Amino acid sequence: MNVTLVRPRELGSAERRLWRQMLRQDGATGGNPFLAPEFTIAVDRVRDTARVAVLEDPSGVLGFFPHERRGHPLGIAIGTAIGAGISDCQALIHTPGLQWDARELVRGCDLPVWEFDHLIAAQEPFVPYHTAVTASPVMNLADGFDAYLRARSHHTSAIRTAQRKMRKLEREQGELTFEFDCVDPAVMQTLMRWKSDQYRRTRAHDTFGSGWIVQVVTGLRHSRQPGCTGTLSVLRAGHRPIAVHFGLRSERVLSYWFPAYDPDLARYSPGLVLLLRMAEEAARRGITQVDLGRGRQRYKDEFASGKVRVAQGRVGVSRTVSAARRTGAALHSGVSWTLERRALRPVKQLAKRARGSLSGRGVHGG
Repeated sequence: MNVTLVRPRELGSAERRLWRQMLRQDGATGGNPFLAPEFTIAVDRVRDTARVAVLEDPSGVLGFFPHERRGHPLGIAIGTAIGAGISDCQALIHTPGLQWDARELVRGCDLPVWEFDHLIAAQEPFVPYHTAVTASPVMNLADGFDAYLRARSHHTSAIRTAQRKMRKLEREQGELTFEFDCVDPAVMQTLMRWKSDQYRRTRAHDTFGSGWIVQVVTGLRHSRQPGCTGTLSVLRAGHRPIAVHFGLRSERVLSYWFPAYDPDLARYSPGLVLLLRMAEEAARRGITQVDLGRGRQRYKDEFASGKVRVAQGRVGVSRTVSAARRTGAALHSGVSWTLERRALRPVKQLAKRARGSLSGRGVHGG
């Protein structure tokens, strides 16, 4: 098997059609829009690091492996997933039944190591290189939205609560209207502003503070390919946007990507109301799955009716570079854990004082 490296923009229309055909034929990848050529090309438009390894033998093209060659302070090129940091699904796209060697693939890309964090765990040649596997929640709409509601009715009250808040929201804030595929650029600007405000409030990294991410997302908003359609959904009360979401959809999957809502209306949970309306319309359009993405948020467990296994890890060709990257990842994890413990220390001290005030000594002794 021969590996040829190209820039994604260099792929011809026939190669892109073949890529899409492979996705439709592969049940393991589920037709996820992050695996479509349009996502890779959108990254390539704004990042010179984007590459595609084209796998071939005498019979023709066998697969496509999108990735990036990101620089390192020591001058070493480190391989990452395409769009690492915003990509919610990663894989080798290939013909049915293809067998490959993961290390030979990475060596063919002229990389010392390739790192991934949302890799389809079912791709067996990568399994020895997994460092963690996570069950990523999905809403299963294969039998329709009503069937989804019935399946969840015995497991959680979260959906009933969201439906109740939907009615309360309409009574108190005005008639609700929903638009599944909005093209108004002002709505996209509202989403980015709300999302950046949310990141600042929660002291999280502001994704939209990265110029390349803004450019990729803005470019994908105009993508109309069936396998990767930018979808901006908005819930309004009266004529006022109160919750907005931007994601990607294919014929089968809607990827839940960037949700945001008006924080002044947080008591109504407008984001969850919007999610339900999106799922209902997605099912009507024949979409069989809403991929909620990996994460520990409570609402994902409450709304999910299935799981998809995704993996983190690295495929190393150079033992030295792989060891260095493992050490760096471990140090980063340790620092994050230490900072989290320090951040929680005042909370724990406050809780301890509160318990003391409720004890017998605290009540009677002042």
